Amino acid sequence: MKIVINTCFGGYNLSHEAIMLYCKLKNITIWLEQDGFWEYWIIPPEARVAHKPHDEFYALPLAQRVAYNQVYSQQTFNYCDIDRDDPVLVQVVEQLGETAWGDFSNLKVVEVPDDVTWHIVDYDGKEHVAENHRVWD
Repeated sequence: MKIVINTCFGGYNLSHEAIMLYCKLKNITIWLEQDGFWEYWIIPPEARVAHKPHDEFYALPLAQRVAYNQVYSQQTFNYCDIDRDDPVLVQVVEQLGETAWGDFSNLKVVEVPDDVTWHIVDYDGKEHVAENHRVWD
């Protein structure tokens, strides 16, 4: 099984090109907006929950703020939600090479045996794949 990890300090991050190719290959329709950084909307502008200004948001009771955040966050595509062993993600990283790397990242595809139950270990953004085992504290 192939898994995408970040091999440098900084953190896992995909480039704009990688996100665009991933969405194309997965047939995910997105609407782009750029205001200093890219936003990848999966809901067209006319159907989105409107952005609340800071003071209006914090005037809401906590339960309403939580509900608003849940609905609002479901309107955008977030590459962090992609499973690291997603075959299309692996394809994108292998196909684009360094062009797939986002800011402060150095992506690598590692292979582990298919029968291994694994997880990603992160230390200040630098990652490795580890086999699951039991731990007691």
